[in-house]
Amino acid sequence: KAQTGYQIDVTTYDQLKNLLYNSPNGETYVLQNDIIIEDNTNDKTLIVGSFSDCTIDLNGYTLGRTTRGIDNCLIRVNDGAEFVIKDSSKDNSGKMFFRAGNYAGTNAVVFIDGEVDIYGGTFEIFTPYKVGGGVVLLVEQGLLNIHDGVFDSHEADGGDTIELRHI
Repeated sequence: KAQTGYQIDVTTYDQLKNLLYNSPNGETYVLQNDIIIEDNTNDKTLIVGSFSDCTIDLNGYTLGRTTRGIDNCLIRVNDGAEFVIKDSSKDNSGKMFFRAGNYAGTNAVVFIDGEVDIYGGTFEIFTPYKVGGGVVLLVEQGLLNIHDGVFDSHEADGGDTIELRHI
């Protein structure tokens, strides 16, 4: 499981996007500031690649995205990946959010096809454009273990907190 490799400080969205895709050695990516982007583009999803084994430590900061594009999640965890989300801040103030754009299907903060463990943080989904529905965590065919955290879907159109779809 993750948390065995190097600790790497992360300050930008693009840095995190590049690191997550190929992280086979248990690296821990520690946010050093809020990382929030707003865009009208596609292909900005943070993808945890199929052979990745890594951790994001929110460290009391916010990781979020607002888009008018058709990407349907903030983070996608591919089949075969092992991914941990934690918040090491003393007040557990770390947060992840996704403000969905124009994708007509289900939007999520974290879309799970691999294995995910969550140890704290607040997770919020918003669907302000009412194009598609929203859930905080969408488990397509993966494994999800929740140890701690706050999950909020009250601002998602027809949203649920967790949706399980085992295909």
